[in-house]
Amino acid sequence: MSIDGARKTARAGVLLGFAQFWLALAGYVVAVVLGRSLGPEQFGIYGIVYSLLLGIELIGRLGVPQALSRLIAGGKQPTDEIVRTGFAATLVVSLVLFAVFWIGAPQLALVFDLPNGTRLLRIAALDIPIHMMYVACVHVVNGQRRFVQEAAATIVYATARAIGVLLLLLIGLSIEAALIANIAASLIGFIYVASRVPARYFLPSRRHLPVIIKVATPIALFSAGSQVLTRLDLWALGAIGERASAATIGKYVAATSLAKLPNMLFFVLSSLLIPLVAKAIADGGRDTASRYVQETSRFLIVFLLPAVVLCAVQAHDVMELCFGIEYRAGGDLLQLLIVAYGLAYTVMMTLAAILIALDRATWSAWLTLSAVAFGLAFNFVLVRTYGAVGAGWAAVLTMGLTCLVAGMLVRRELRTPLIDAGVLLRGILAVSATAWIGVQLETSGTVFLLELGGLLLAYLAMLASLGVIRAGDVGLLRPGAGRPSAP
Repeated sequence: MSIDGARKTARAGVLLGFAQFWLALAGYVVAVVLGRSLGPEQFGIYGIVYSLLLGIELIGRLGVPQALSRLIAGGKQPTDEIVRTGFAATLVVSLVLFAVFWIGAPQLALVFDLPNGTRLLRIAALDIPIHMMYVACVHVVNGQRRFVQEAAATIVYATARAIGVLLLLLIGLSIEAALIANIAASLIGFIYVASRVPARYFLPSRRHLPVIIKVATPIALFSAGSQVLTRLDLWALGAIGERASAATIGKYVAATSLAKLPNMLFFVLSSLLIPLVAKAIADGGRDTASRYVQETSRFLIVFLLPAVVLCAVQAHDVMELCFGIEYRAGGDLLQLLIVAYGLAYTVMMTLAAILIALDRATWSAWLTLSAVAFGLAFNFVLVRTYGAVGAGWAAVLTMGLTCLVAGMLVRRELRTPLIDAGVLLRGILAVSATAWIGVQLETSGTVFLLELGGLLLAYLAMLASLGVIRAGDVGLLRPGAGRPSAP
C-alpha cells in the first residue's frame, strides 16, 4: 500500500472513528438519561424492548445492505442497477420483519413478562422499515468509499437520537416517548442520507436480485447469529432467570450498555475493511489484505485493550459515575460483560467482517449460528443456577470461544499471523502496568475522570516507548503526509 493510500485510509479511519464515537456517546447519553430518569425497574423493561427491536433490525441491516457495500466496492456489476435492486429488497425485507414483530408482540410480551408489552413492542416496530432504509443508504455510500458522507449520516442520526431523549426531559419521559424519539431519529437520519444519493436509486428493480441474494444470504445468517449472541444472556435472564429481580435486570441492562461501547471499533473497522480488503482481493493483492489485517490487530491493541481493562478494574466506580449509586452493585456484572462484549465480541465481529471481505461469509454464518447453540446451553444452565452472574459468565464463555475460532479461520485463509507476537506482548505489558496503577488510586467524581484520562495518556506513552505506536502513525494524519516535497 502506498504512503498516499495509507494516509487516505488513516484519515478515513479517524473520520469514521469519530462518527462511531459520536454514535456511542449519543447512545451513552440516551442510556444514562433513561437509566437515571426511569429507575432500574422501568429501565429494565425498556432495555428488553429495545434489545428485541435492535436484534431484529441488526439482522436485517447486515444482510442486503452489507451485500450492497461489498458488491459496489467489487465493481463487477453496474452500481445503479445493484442499488435499485438492493433498495427494493431492503424495503421488502423490512416490511416482512415489521409484520413478524408486530404480530409476535403479544407472545414476546408474555414470554418476557413485560407490563404493557404489546403496546411497547408495536410502537418500537414502527422503527424497523425506516431504520433499515437509512442503513441501506449508508452502506451504498460506504461501498462507494464516500466515507465523509457515511460519517456525516452517522453523526446526524446519533445527534437526533440524543437530542430527542434530552427534549423528553422537558415534556415528560416515559418508555413510549423514548421509543418514539428513536423512530424520529431514524427518520431524520434517513432523510439526510437519502438526499446524498441519486433519486433514481429509489426506482425499484430486480435485475440483479439473484446476485444480491447470493451475497446477502450468508451475511444475513451471520448477522442473525451474531445479534442473537449479544442478546441471549439478557433474554434468558428475562425469560428464565428466576433469581433475577426487575431491579437486577435493570442493572444488567445498564452494565451491558457500557460493555458494548467498545463495539464502535468494530463498526469503524468493518466500514473500512470490507471495501478495502474486498478491493485488494479483487486486484490480486492478498499480501495487501494481510497487511490490512495485521494493522487492524495493532489498532485493537492500542485502543481496545486499555478501554476494556481499565473499565474492568474500575467497574463499580464506572457504574456509579454513569448511572448513580443505586447501580454501583452492577459493577460485578460489568466486569464480566466488558470482557465478553467489549473485548471478545468486538474482536470476533472484526474477524468475521474480514471473512466476509475474503468472500467467506458462509464461514462467518456457520461460526455464529454454531455459537448460538453453545450459548443457549451455557445460558440455560448458568442463568437458572446463578441468575445475572450466570448470564454474564455465559456471555464470557460463548464470546471467548467464538472469538478464538474466528481467529483460527482468518489465519487459515490468509496463511499469515494475525498479529506480531512482540507487539502483542508489549501491549499486554503496557496495559497491565496501567491497570496496576489504576487499582492503587482511589478517586471519585470529576477526579475519577481525570484519573482515567491520565492513565490513558500514560498507557499511550508506554506504547510509544515500546514501539507499538510508531512515529509514522501520527504522520499519516497530517495534511501534507505522503506528498512529495518540493525540490
